[in-house]
Amino acid sequence: MTENPFWVRAGITRRGAALLIDYLIIMVLTQALVASVFDLTGGRIQDSGAFQKQCSMAKERPVGVSLPAGFTPTGEAICISYFFSKPVARSYVFERKMPDSPLRQTVGFTLDTTDTPIRAFDFTLMQWPLLAFLRWALERHGWRSPGRLAAGLQVVSWRREVPEIVSGKDLTIRYLLFAAAGLPAVGFAAVAVCAAWLGFLKPSDVMMGLLSIAGWLPTIALVAAVIAIFKRRDSFYDQAARTRVVMVVDPQSVEARSTEPPSTKSVPFSLRTSAITSKAALGLALLLVLIFAAELVNARLAGRVQGFSVDWQTGGLFGGVSYEATAQGGQWYRLATSSFLHWSLNHLATNLVALLAIGVLLEPIIGAAWFVAIFLLSGLAGAGLSIMQNLPNTMSMGASGAILGLMAAGLILSFRLAEGPRRLWLQAVSIVVLGGSLAQGSGLPDLGSDHASHLGGALAGSAVGAIFMLFYRSDRLPALGRFAVGAAVLASAATAASIPSAGFGDFSLDRLLVPAQVMPKSDAEWGARANELARRYPRDPRVQMALALAAGSDVSARDRALQGVKVTAAALRRNDQTFALTIYRNALKAVGRSRIAAYDFVEAKLKLTEALAFQLPLDPELLYLRADAEQGLGEWSAAKDDLQKLLAALPGNVPGWIALAFVMSATGDQAAAINFSSIALLHDPKSFSAHRQRGWFSYLDGRYERALVELEKARELDPKDHYAAIWVHLASLRAGLGPRIDLVAQQLDLAKWPGPVMRYLRSEIDVAALRSLAASKDAVRDQNQRCEANFYIGENLLAHDPAEAATNFRAAREICPKRYYEWVAAGVELSKKID
Repeated sequence: MTENPFWVRAGITRRGAALLIDYLIIMVLTQALVASVFDLTGGRIQDSGAFQKQCSMAKERPVGVSLPAGFTPTGEAICISYFFSKPVARSYVFERKMPDSPLRQTVGFTLDTTDTPIRAFDFTLMQWPLLAFLRWALERHGWRSPGRLAAGLQVVSWRREVPEIVSGKDLTIRYLLFAAAGLPAVGFAAVAVCAAWLGFLKPSDVMMGLLSIAGWLPTIALVAAVIAIFKRRDSFYDQAARTRVVMVVDPQSVEARSTEPPSTKSVPFSLRTSAITSKAALGLALLLVLIFAAELVNARLAGRVQGFSVDWQTGGLFGGVSYEATAQGGQWYRLATSSFLHWSLNHLATNLVALLAIGVLLEPIIGAAWFVAIFLLSGLAGAGLSIMQNLPNTMSMGASGAILGLMAAGLILSFRLAEGPRRLWLQAVSIVVLGGSLAQGSGLPDLGSDHASHLGGALAGSAVGAIFMLFYRSDRLPALGRFAVGAAVLASAATAASIPSAGFGDFSLDRLLVPAQVMPKSDAEWGARANELARRYPRDPRVQMALALAAGSDVSARDRALQGVKVTAAALRRNDQTFALTIYRNALKAVGRSRIAAYDFVEAKLKLTEALAFQLPLDPELLYLRADAEQGLGEWSAAKDDLQKLLAALPGNVPGWIALAFVMSATGDQAAAINFSSIALLHDPKSFSAHRQRGWFSYLDGRYERALVELEKARELDPKDHYAAIWVHLASLRAGLGPRIDLVAQQLDLAKWPGPVMRYLRSEIDVAALRSLAASKDAVRDQNQRCEANFYIGENLLAHDPAEAATNFRAAREICPKRYYEWVAAGVELSKKID
C-alpha cells in the first residue's frame, strides 16, 4: 500500500459479510441464553432459529392441539431444537405432503416442557435489536464488531465530506434507527405473551395481526438498506446520522480505481406532503372500513359470530367471490365486490396498512385516477384468477389482490424515478410485500391465503406498470389516467349486469348441481368421474355419492363422502327432511350395490340395513340388495326373509322370485327352487334367467331331460349365452343323449370367458391351459374364473375319474362365491359321495 491510503464507501459484499458474521454471533448468544433458561421458564422463552433440530413421530397428539380447517396431515411429529445438547424450542408439527410434488406444508404449535400448547416468547425477535446494541456498545469504546473487523470496515462521521471520528451522539442516532425496525415486533410480542402468561386476556386476532404487521418492518428496512448500499449510496440510518461505513484502500488498487462517487441526483420526499396528497388511498381505506363495519353488523345481528370476524354466510351475502357463486350461479358482480370485503378486523388492518403505505409512495406520482384504476383492475384480475384456480366452493374476499397490483405497478415505475428516498422506499416496500404474498412458505409477511388472487392482481398491476414505463414522461399520462379509471369503473359496473337475472346475495343451490348434459349415466361412470365432478360441483349430493363409490374399500373416505351427502342434501332444501333422508338413502343403496360387486358383503349389508331403518316409504330394491349381500355371506335364512318381504310388497317382482329360487336351491330344496322359478315364468314367460335357472335346478335334482328342455328354451331366448350352452352339453351327457358341445359352441366367441371352458370341453386345451387362462390380475375376476374352471373340470372328469372330480369340486366349493350356481352345484355333486 502507498503512504497515502484513503477511505472509500464500503460495498454490498463486504458489508453483507460483516453483517452475516455479527448476526451469527448474536444467534449463538441468544441460543445460549435461551438454553440456560428454557427449563427454568417451563419453555415460555424459546428460540425458533436454532441450528440443530430433531423431529420424531408423535405417539399421541397433545391436548389443546387442533388441526386448522381444511388441512389434512400426512404426518405428525414433535420437534425439538437444541443448542448443543440443551433444548431451546419445542413444537408439535403437522405435515402435509403436496400431491405430485416434493414440497411439503407444515403447521406448528409451540409446546412447553410438559407438551402443552403455549404462547411462548420467541427470542429470535430480539436478534435485530441486539445486533444494533452489540455494534453500538463496541463502537462507543472505539472498537469494531467482529464482522467489521474481519471485513476491514469502520463507521465514520461524514458531516464535512471527509471521514472523521464518529461522535457518541451520532452513533446513538444511527443504531437507534437501525434497531427501530425490530422494536415494534418485540413490544407487541412481549405484551401478547405476558398477557397470556398472566391470564389477563387471550391474545386477540387484532393483537396478533399487529404483531404480524410489525414483523414486516425489519425486512423492509433491510431491503431498503441493501438497495441503497448496492447503488453505493448511504443507507437511511447513515443519512440521518451523517455517518458512513467505509474501508481503507490503496489509491493504486483496482478496488480504488473502480470506486465511483455516489449519485447526488435526488427527488424531494416529504412524508407529510405525500400523505396529504394520497386522497384516493385515504378514500379507499375509509370505504373499506365502512363496508367491513356493515359486514360485521350484519353477522353480529344474525347471531352467527362473536368478536371482529365475519362468517361465510355474510361473505356470500355481501359479494365474496367463488367459482360456484360466480360462474355456476351467474353472479358475475362478485368479481368487482370481493375486493372491498374482508374476513376479520385483522385481515382489514393488514390490508389498510399496505394500502396506505403504497398510497403515500405511489399516488403522488401517478395521480388519483391511475391509482383507483389500478386498484379496480387488479381486484378484477385477482378475483378472476381466484375462481379459475381455487376449488369451486372456496370463497375469496379482500383487497390484497388489488393492493398487490398497486405494489407491482409501483415497483416497475420506480425504475423510472430519480434516485432518492421515494424510489428507495417504493422499491423496498413493494419487494417485501410482493415477495411475502407470492412466495408461500418463505417466512416473509403474507397478506392472506388466496395466492391465486394475489398473483392475478400482481400480473394486472405489472401490465399497467409497463404502460407507465412507456408514457411516464409523456403529457398524455394524465389523460390516459382518466381513460383508465373510466374503463376500470365501466368494467366493474358491467359485472352488475348479472344482477337482474342471477340476483344479489343468496341464490338457489339448484344452480350448483351437475347439468343434465354432463351427468353420468351409471354408478360406474359416477365413480370414475367422481374427483372431476367434485372439483366442479361440490354441493351436489350426487357428486358426494360418487365420491363414496370411488372410495372403494377406504372406509374413512367413504364415510366422509356419505356425510357430505347428508350435508349437501340438507342444504339444498333446508326445511325438507324427507328429501334429505331420501337422497342419503339412495347414496347408501348405491354404496351397498358397489360393495356387493366388490364382494364386500359385510359392509354392503351394514349400509343397506341402515338405509332400511329410515322412516320412509319402502324401497323394495333395498330388500333385494340386502338379500343379495346375505347370500354372499351364506345367511340363507335372512336372505329368504328379505325376499319374502319383497315379494309380499311386490308379488309380480320376477327378479325376487328368481333370487328366492336360488336361495332354496342353496339350502338343498331343489323342488321348491323349481317351483319358485315356475312362478317367475308365470309373471314373465319369456324370462331367460328363469328358464335357465329352472334348467339348472332340474339338473341338480336329477331330472336331466327336463333340464335339457328348459336350457334349450333359454338358448332360444339368448343364443349368445355361454352358460346355457355349456349346461345343454352337460344335461345331454347326463340324459344319455351324447355330447353337444360342438353344436352349441357354434356362433359363440370362445376367446372371452367362459369360452376357454367350452374349448376345454371340446378337448382343444388341457386342464393346465384352462387354469392358466382362468387366472387374472383382477382379484374378483380371478376368483370367479378359477371357481368355474374347477367346477367344470370336475364335471368333465366325473364319468372316468370321480376322485379327481371330487378334488376339483372341493376346490370350487372353497373358491366360489356363495352366490354362484357353481358353488351350489359343487355341493350337490359332493353330497352324492362320488369319491
